[in-house]
Amino acid sequence: MDKIKIVYLINYIKIGGPVNMIYNLVKNLDTQKFDITVIGISDIPSNKKKDFSDISCKVMELGVTGNVLSREKKVIEIINEISPAIVHSHGGIADNINGKLKKSILKVNTIHCVPNEDFVFKNGKILGNLKSFFYYNNLKKIGTAIACSKTVSDKIKSYKGVAYKYIQNGIDTQEIGITELNTSLKKRLQIKNSDTVFCFCGYLSKRKNVQYIISNFKKISNENYKLLIIGDGDELSRLKELASDDNRVIFVGRVSSPIEYLKISHYFLSASLSEGLPLAVMEGMACGLPAILSKIDSHIELSELPTNSISYFDLSDDMGLRNEIEKTQRNNYEQLSTDAKDFIENYLNAQKMAKKYEQIYLDILN
Repeated sequence: MDKIKIVYLINYIKIGGPVNMIYNLVKNLDTQKFDITVIGISDIPSNKKKDFSDISCKVMELGVTGNVLSREKKVIEIINEISPAIVHSHGGIADNINGKLKKSILKVNTIHCVPNEDFVFKNGKILGNLKSFFYYNNLKKIGTAIACSKTVSDKIKSYKGVAYKYIQNGIDTQEIGITELNTSLKKRLQIKNSDTVFCFCGYLSKRKNVQYIISNFKKISNENYKLLIIGDGDELSRLKELASDDNRVIFVGRVSSPIEYLKISHYFLSASLSEGLPLAVMEGMACGLPAILSKIDSHIELSELPTNSISYFDLSDDMGLRNEIEKTQRNNYEQLSTDAKDFIENYLNAQKMAKKYEQIYLDILN
């Protein structure tokens, strides 16, 4: 039996949520059934790339330049040369190209966010709503659209009246399991064994609301608490200025292996205003970090599955996060840490996610 050719199309093959999701998916697909190519439309610096070299797929970075039409034409030509049965796109530029492919190619996309919210946070109300309009228009041209979470599916239904299937993101727990604890990191970051380390990992944008975390953390006087900020983004300079008078706040920047930093931490913090299904939170939990999360729908979706390792705070409560951090002193940490790892392994692992996508592919082919 010939393998089914499938192309994953994304704008950049860079370290971050959607590409990490593709990596976890591709790594766990049945390579006896699928011949896999991952295409990045645009090149990025090598230190920001996601490494696919250890999994069974072909990777192409096209580095396509020129105007929109010439770029689309080049990508479409390459996809036609590959002649895949399925193209699975991720993100606005990739989805737009996917929608223009010939009818004989089956089209799938993953919706990684709630466009009405995410695009407005990134681009402002006018441009954000305009981009949201075009995004939904592209979805109409793609035969099978899959939301990354129940929350995304439900919110889009409330905005647009269209019900999309959803497959929850999954974490590759095997990769996390083989990443060893890097004790030299603690020494370099001046973290003592007696310290309790809280961390945030992700892109530093207004939507991620890291300012709220830092402002609350600074009001806690415990000198044995440390806060790791892993990642970079538009808000980095402003956040560094906010934290400049508190040496317990440590900015790590964008790193090639966030797992190493998660493994020297104790708790994962997120004050996000909006999410799809937060991979960074799930990666932290897979490393054994109980999660302290803002009370938004996509975070609450996690607690709909059995776990004791997530606690919540209300963003409208100025004391909410501080209260949850201070409660950690009374926790049975080892029990919560084990529960966090078991939660991801049992419910949100990449193998289960891949099986569900495999079934989608086989269903649309038949």
